[in-house]
Amino acid sequence: MADFSVDLSSEPDSDVVLNSLFEVMARTGHWNAASRMYACSRDAELGFDCGNDDCDHTHWTDYHCDNRVCPNCGEVQAAQTFNNLHERVVSRLDLPKLRFTTLTFRNTGDLTEERLDAARECFHRLRRRDIWRQNGGIYAFESPYQEEDGAWNLHIHVLTEGPRMRSGPDEVPYGYTCKNPGSHDLEEEECLICAWKEITSRVEGVPESFVVDVQNMEDEVSNNVEAANYILKYLTKSPDLFEDSDLPLRERVKALWQYHDTFHDANMVQTFGHCHHSSDHAVSLRWNPDYEFECPECGESDWSMRDGVLMHGCRHHWWELKSYTGYGVG
Repeated sequence: MADFSVDLSSEPDSDVVLNSLFEVMARTGHWNAASRMYACSRDAELGFDCGNDDCDHTHWTDYHCDNRVCPNCGEVQAAQTFNNLHERVVSRLDLPKLRFTTLTFRNTGDLTEERLDAARECFHRLRRRDIWRQNGGIYAFESPYQEEDGAWNLHIHVLTEGPRMRSGPDEVPYGYTCKNPGSHDLEEEECLICAWKEITSRVEGVPESFVVDVQNMEDEVSNNVEAANYILKYLTKSPDLFEDSDLPLRERVKALWQYHDTFHDANMVQTFGHCHHSSDHAVSLRWNPDYEFECPECGESDWSMRDGVLMHGCRHHWWELKSYTGYGVG
């Protein structure tokens, strides 16, 4: 467990929260992530050297650490995610067949990799049920932090292409819990609510849940661009605890660290079914010329990325940046 004995002598503004998070991340072995977030927060630049040995030109671009808890990467990440999902996936789907499903779990005080893996397993099991007749799509995790009770609200958002689904038995209120899963009087097959309740009760590591919601996208949006934006607003959220929070510094840092420790190496957005090979598995926020950018000095289109970043006019290697987190490498 991380040591959250951070300095509480200062008011917890965004810079204090960020610096305290660097310290905790460094103590718990997230050296590279802490260093890169530090450079990103200080407006560092990343250099690409021209591939022509006779040319000394270097192209400098804003550096982004790509970290999900970094307050500086949110807008850039949102734009990259939208472009990738819309171009490679959503633009190819049939709007009248698009469904947007939300699968929830009961709130929990601890957010861990094990709980995330269990939640993913629940969704995999649901896709093998008869009630799930979707051809494919995108699913994504969202986990906002509930400050009032100190709990995480982990849930899954799914955009799919397929036939309409029943979230519950007809003529019953939203949130109804089926007493006899798979044995409805109105229809022989089980509904999505009872299927989700049974799955979450069987998978170890997640609390039982029966709250699901299914929306037909043609009732919500008018085109595929709006459909991509609809799911994007959930995909780019991270705990907003750097500003406008009533929590003390220690609790803010603890929550941010939990979020980072759980999601830093996880794929939060994943395609499946007939959409599985339509999207890149990862979208880097770092500049990549991809042979489309020509050197203004010599016209060369091949580039090599420099190690480290340029910060405050000085070039730093990653091992040097580690010392800025408050802990040396030796």
